[in-house]
Amino acid sequence: MARQLSIRAIDLVLRLCEQRRAEIAGHVLRVHFGGVGDELIAAGALVEMAPSEIVFLPIDFDDQPVVFDWEPDLQAHAAFHPADGWMHAAETARRRYRLEFPWLLRSIAQQLEIPAATRSACLVPDLLWDLGDAWFGGHKATVLFGRRLGQVEGQDLACDALTRRVGRPPGILLTSTRQMSRHVTVPGQHRVLHLTDGMRGDVPGFAIDTDIISGVLSGIRPQRPAQLIDPSPDFRIVRALGQTFTFKGDKQRMIVEHMYYKWRDGADRISTAEMIADLGLREKARVRDHFKTHPAWDVLLTEQQGSCWFLI
Repeated sequence: MARQLSIRAIDLVLRLCEQRRAEIAGHVLRVHFGGVGDELIAAGALVEMAPSEIVFLPIDFDDQPVVFDWEPDLQAHAAFHPADGWMHAAETARRRYRLEFPWLLRSIAQQLEIPAATRSACLVPDLLWDLGDAWFGGHKATVLFGRRLGQVEGQDLACDALTRRVGRPPGILLTSTRQMSRHVTVPGQHRVLHLTDGMRGDVPGFAIDTDIISGVLSGIRPQRPAQLIDPSPDFRIVRALGQTFTFKGDKQRMIVEHMYYKWRDGADRISTAEMIADLGLREKARVRDHFKTHPAWDVLLTEQQGSCWFLI
């Protein structure tokens, strides 16, 4: 059961979801993730694939990964080192594992009490699935899961598929993608939620909090009209209040971007301390210190008593 997995294991699952091929080499799993791999294999989340024909191992050849090719004369995967001669790769180094998407979809469906008889429908191969309908606060909603939705091609395919299904109950698009483009409007009035943002914090492992999903669906955190603040993709230029503001500094753009997404999701005021911690800025710094005489200060954004906000 996914509920019994550690947070580290779930984090690896979501990281694999965002790879083009949701696969991982056995030695990478062993060296970098330790017991997490055993957890996922035992749960059925990772399944062993056919062994790799070419092996990359981080052995000290000038700190570069080494390719171990099959050497017929040696009847082994090997690489030649100028000083040490032939080095062999153990057969276990050829192991590879893939993430089982049916396992992940079943795990999500079980937690949301979607009937076991309901089969997930693949809307876009290897990208987007409809898990069925679930009940949240007395309202029926469609439950979707998508991955790699930060890629333009993936977004287009997902939106095309959902456009063809407009008429289904509006619902929740759970995703492994941390942040979709602000320009994407999901057809069918589905709300987007990163899977970890919908997890319970009071229990170990993977447990979806249906109250969070209910809140998102009921509009507790409504998105504001995007046209009130119109930033460029890199937040170098922001149009608002009938003016155009230019932000040249990296920290300025980071702050404005962070505030924008909080504001767009319904936050009136943002904690300065939390934002500084989230962005890795210098502790005890004030937001105003990063703007000083910038024309946007006290016109577009401001800070008082430990909070900052847009003057919209």
